[in-house]
Amino acid sequence: MALLAVSYFSLVSYKTLAIMQIAHAAPEDARAVAEIHVDAWRSAYSRILPADYLASLSIGKREEMWKNIIEAGQTELLLAKDGGTVLGWVSFGACRDKDAPPSQAELWAIYVAPNNWFKGVGRQLWLRARELLSQQGYSTCSLWVFAENEPAIRFYKANGFEADTLPPEEFELGGRQLQELRYVCRIDTQSSELLDL
Repeated sequence: MALLAVSYFSLVSYKTLAIMQIAHAAPEDARAVAEIHVDAWRSAYSRILPADYLASLSIGKREEMWKNIIEAGQTELLLAKDGGTVLGWVSFGACRDKDAPPSQAELWAIYVAPNNWFKGVGRQLWLRARELLSQQGYSTCSLWVFAENEPAIRFYKANGFEADTLPPEEFELGGRQLQELRYVCRIDTQSSELLDL
């Protein structure tokens, strides 16, 4: 993973005013990444996945997973920080879908700590990821989202993503049958309305 200069974004919302630092994650950040991963799942998916499944999620196991991913450079992982506190993160890279052309990237995941939702953190993470992907030569970016995750879908639509023509992917998780939808965004265009997350 290439070492890039730390970027700073002025974050302004109706709730807060802060200077956010966005930089690549290091192995020692794995714990904070895992905590946000689990906390965000438990909050965002409380009406999608069974409570016992969400309660069973292990921060320790995800910490180990993310430490291995970061050390192996399997994905680009950016953190948004306020001082020493991690507010959220975004993971992205080449698209893993079989039908994807080489010019298509993928937003693998984006999560913000629940106490920092609707403060613009997710938006700034996506804008920085989009900038890097464009610099790397990608022209489009796709993602997969739970069909029932309406807040996330609103965020993606407001930030330039549109529903793809592929049929939903169906699978089982936590004993529930779920669907995922694919959304795609052209990296060389920009939505005029950006929704805070």
